[in-house]
Amino acid sequence: MYKNILSKIGWKLFLFFLLPLFATQAFAQQTAIGTLENQVQKAVARAMASSVYLTDYDQVSKAPVGSRFSGVTVSADGTILTVGHTTVPGGSYMVTFPDGRECTATCLGRISGIDAAMLKINEQGVYPFAEMGWSSSLKENEPCIGISYPASFESNIMLVRFGYIAERSTTQRANRIRTTLLMEPGDSGGPAFDLLGRVIGMHSSIDSSLVNNFEVPIDLYRKYWYALHQQVDYQTLPMGEVVSEDTLSTSKSKYNDLSLFEESFSKIATRLNLSVLKLSSMLHGKNETVNATLVSLKGIASDKESAGKSYLLSKNSMVGEHPFINLSLGKQINARVVARDELRDLILLELPIILKHAIAINIPQSGVPTLKNLGKFLFSAQPLSKGVWSVAGTNVFDLPRRFRAGYAGAYPIMKDGKLVIGMVTENSAAKIAKLHVGDQVMRINGVSVDTQEAFMKEMKKTFPGDEVRIVRNVSGIIDTVKIKMLKYPVFADLHPAERFFGGKSVYRDGYDGIFVHDAKIIPAECGGPVFDIQGNFLGMNIARFSRTSSITISTTELKSFITRSLKDKTVLKSL
Repeated sequence: MYKNILSKIGWKLFLFFLLPLFATQAFAQQTAIGTLENQVQKAVARAMASSVYLTDYDQVSKAPVGSRFSGVTVSADGTILTVGHTTVPGGSYMVTFPDGRECTATCLGRISGIDAAMLKINEQGVYPFAEMGWSSSLKENEPCIGISYPASFESNIMLVRFGYIAERSTTQRANRIRTTLLMEPGDSGGPAFDLLGRVIGMHSSIDSSLVNNFEVPIDLYRKYWYALHQQVDYQTLPMGEVVSEDTLSTSKSKYNDLSLFEESFSKIATRLNLSVLKLSSMLHGKNETVNATLVSLKGIASDKESAGKSYLLSKNSMVGEHPFINLSLGKQINARVVARDELRDLILLELPIILKHAIAINIPQSGVPTLKNLGKFLFSAQPLSKGVWSVAGTNVFDLPRRFRAGYAGAYPIMKDGKLVIGMVTENSAAKIAKLHVGDQVMRINGVSVDTQEAFMKEMKKTFPGDEVRIVRNVSGIIDTVKIKMLKYPVFADLHPAERFFGGKSVYRDGYDGIFVHDAKIIPAECGGPVFDIQGNFLGMNIARFSRTSSITISTTELKSFITRSLKDKTVLKSL
């Protein structure tokens, strides 16, 4: 029957009517995802101002000391919710809001049995706050948002994460909510929000699986609201109150089930995955693979240079000798190294053929994450897979060297207004050079230092093997200690945050122009492109930084590297 109809109306007329239907369906799918993304971004914007960074506070020195963790303000007068294992009733804490505003707070009640605690800001004022939701109205697969301050970043960098409710109540961790919101040390006490921007749980604990992140239900804070306002360290559960029902449970979005979007996400992924290839090479005597981004240098390289060729961008430290790619039917294509930049961990390679689906690196790029669009959906393309979805967790910033810098093993503290060595680790460069606890540090490589920040800033300028000259004062005697910096050690840390699948990239900091997202990629999956849902090319994954964080280097930095590489026409540094 359909054949007779087609013979009458003709293929062209059939396509005229049929193609718009397919286009409408695809548009509807992308519109639904776009609507969900918009809701996530609005929830982030509502919740962000109330998500605070907390540190222990020394009332004598009037300075933050020791541990760092996260929390959320839930009242205009400065009531803060966090978890019990971070605080002590009566203890003093420094509170830092995302806009930089600082104040102090005192811990009120703590209930260790449910890992809940409450703080109150000491200074009178009007503070941004988030509404409290109800954990009783949550559903499995419901989207949720986390905003907190992971300790893997030295400064108080706020990071947005996105996930879903895996279990409303789990027996694994004392009836906690289990979510896929990634957490690590420093995130403890951070809030989880629903798509209305309401607090539904507080980050409590994790295990080694990335899908096992446990939240204290917000209903427990409601139940013990009066008790938590008292400055008491409860050893048993106090008398609770009756928890009301969620007044907005019927107002929740129709997009409150992420499983409904799996097919739509997959269709977007199929198209975007065409711009990434698997690159193989011999690295340190082993055959290693890493992703590589297929790019077009039209408008950057001369027509003569780029004619008949394609180019690849990837992560330099993961590419060794004799790099090649495999095409269909097992055809191997050798890649020539055009340039390496060891400092920025980038490599540019040339293929002797033209491949389709190359990304035009020279066109203006839009959609780069900013503070105004945190929570936007990102896609990390992967060859021969579904790819990995995530959300933008930060705006673009520079990430200084820490793990790639030289390692001294000496840690300073402030004592009586002076910068002194507070700890020296065993078998470290500082120990070998006979730098001692209590030595006052005056200068590093000729630069005067009088704060912990100044000390760390100078140390981060070094590389393993560099010699550092430290001028110290020991009981009034001034001398110079010469330290030969070592590589940052790999600590045998048994914390679950250090034991996730795939682990961290060896080279994972010291980059300019990066942003952070929560994609669950392994080190060998770096080197591939990152897009938004409109298909805009935002950058290239350069490292898996920690359990919570993957790092993308922006298109601006990539273009700058390519331009320098073609201008110099030299391999900057070989392995």
